[in-house]
Amino acid sequence: MLNSPRKLTLPMAATLFFFTLGGCMLFIHDKTPIAGIPDGDREVVQPGLNEPDEIKLTKPAKVGGIDLAAGSVIKHDGEKDYRLVTAAATTVGKVPVPAGSEIEMKKADSMDRWNWNGVIHAGTATTYSNFEVQPGDRVVFAAELFSAPSLMQVQFKEGRNFRGKDYPGGTLFDVDRDGKITGTYTPEQQAGLARAREVHARERAQREQDCKMRCSVYTDLAANSKCMGNCRN
Repeated sequence: MLNSPRKLTLPMAATLFFFTLGGCMLFIHDKTPIAGIPDGDREVVQPGLNEPDEIKLTKPAKVGGIDLAAGSVIKHDGEKDYRLVTAAATTVGKVPVPAGSEIEMKKADSMDRWNWNGVIHAGTATTYSNFEVQPGDRVVFAAELFSAPSLMQVQFKEGRNFRGKDYPGGTLFDVDRDGKITGTYTPEQQAGLARAREVHARERAQREQDCKMRCSVYTDLAANSKCMGNCRN
């Protein structure tokens, strides 16, 4: 396994989906990505409760600043998530997105807007920052998504030989701006890291509980805080 200069938090893959990104983001105000499309510009593919779960555009539309061709699909992907499935090549921020790709949109906390979270699922083979991706690969961008997106991660959908080595499907790669691999994690390694994180979290919780018990004899706030600080260290 290659060493990564960045501290891994499971791997970033499991949180990736769900990390906080700095800089500008593409977003949709007020209406959901589906509700924002007039009835006459769409056809319902999958009905839902308050709105359809999936629609197909019958006319081109701009969704969250992203130009979508007629035939593109918008689908509900969880309670607060949507995916835009491109019928033709487009761009998101400054990232070229091939036809057939899926662009993830997540709802901002406590706000009626949906952000591009930096993730696309490639529709066709393409290259980002000298890193070759295949259909279905999950590609993650970070930094200032609207103005200066930077490739951060790629996860293979299917196993394949890549740069002279065989990797199973689900393998995750940390990547720098130039496409250089800085970390490689097979599904087995990812599972091991997840287990290690769980163990560490339980140990921290138990240590915190032990410290609270030990310092409960100090009723003075300052003394209790000092005790807790010493105990945690």
